[in-house]
Amino acid sequence: MKRHILLIFLIFQVHLIYSQTDFYIKDTASVYGEKVLDGGAILNSKQCEIEKDKQTITYSPNEIISYGFADGRIYFSRVININNEKRKVFLERLNEGKVNFYFYKDKNGSKYFLEKDSGQLVEIIEKSGMVTYKNTLDSYFNDCSNVSDALKLVTFHKKPLVELIDQYNSCSRRPFSFIKFGIMGGIGAFEPQKAAITGSVLSVGVSGNVLAAAEFKKDITFSVGAFIDIPISHSYFSFHPEIYYLKNNFNSHTTDNNIVNDILINSNSIVMPFLIRYTYPSLKCRPYVNAGCTYAYCFRNNNGLYTTTIGDNIIEIEKSNKTDVYSPKQVGYSIGGGIQYNLDYRKSLFLEFRYNNLFAFTENTYGNKCLECIVGVNL
Repeated sequence: MKRHILLIFLIFQVHLIYSQTDFYIKDTASVYGEKVLDGGAILNSKQCEIEKDKQTITYSPNEIISYGFADGRIYFSRVININNEKRKVFLERLNEGKVNFYFYKDKNGSKYFLEKDSGQLVEIIEKSGMVTYKNTLDSYFNDCSNVSDALKLVTFHKKPLVELIDQYNSCSRRPFSFIKFGIMGGIGAFEPQKAAITGSVLSVGVSGNVLAAAEFKKDITFSVGAFIDIPISHSYFSFHPEIYYLKNNFNSHTTDNNIVNDILINSNSIVMPFLIRYTYPSLKCRPYVNAGCTYAYCFRNNNGLYTTTIGDNIIEIEKSNKTDVYSPKQVGYSIGGGIQYNLDYRKSLFLEFRYNNLFAFTENTYGNKCLECIVGVNL
């Protein structure tokens, strides 16, 4: 019994070592541990270069069966058709399972090949006459209905094809990554952000303490814009930039003895959040969270501090000689979460609650902070 356990342990250790090292296989021998040089996709399809005793040995596809790298990439010697000529090359295997998927690259471009039970290679061509790559894939994958939505969305690129074939090999139904465009609108409660307010003098007899002491009523207003959602390495993470239009109106009225301070702010802004989003891989209702940095530019920015002094039979109104009390450029962060509801294989509705906190670029100016409710749809 102990011998059997020891044998299993040794086999596991050998497999672990080999799976983490470079190798190449000839007709008569398998060689592990010698360094295989990575020449890039084009050169790797032509030849296998081995570094041994400080020398480089080059093998053609006619001399070895396969070779691989410690990171898991494996190349196989196979015969394919190039310009109506049969040629033996190295193909990188991207997927292994019910269907093996291979990749070849030369100076003229990339080629993709499927291999099913028969062992015959079938090239996937983007378009040949009326037949597209989706027609070819559909004929191979019609025994698994779980990939029907993914077939409608897949593009003729390496990563989407790998994701599709991986989904087919497990015949699992799960969300398929694709680029989304959409429109959005929201409603939020906004107020000036005071992080940049100091006690320095704004004008004669007026200090920044006036700005710090000001109290503003929240401005309930709407926003409208657009977004794009770009998958990151075909994972459930995505880069999610947005751009939307926002109009704010703020006012504050404070009294100190015989001095009245009024702050008026009317601004029109373009806001640009740059978010990283994670969406849970459920099928119909998909919760998500996102966070990132946000930039806002006020292209219309009418604002000012007005000081009214009430004396004996005299009322004097003076505007601070400071140019702006509301920063025309603001940067900060946004964080939020919501639900994505899939209407069909492509269209989805979004509902999100988000907190934005934007800081002023200059001293003694306000930024903007808010809590928003956002709805959107990808087209």
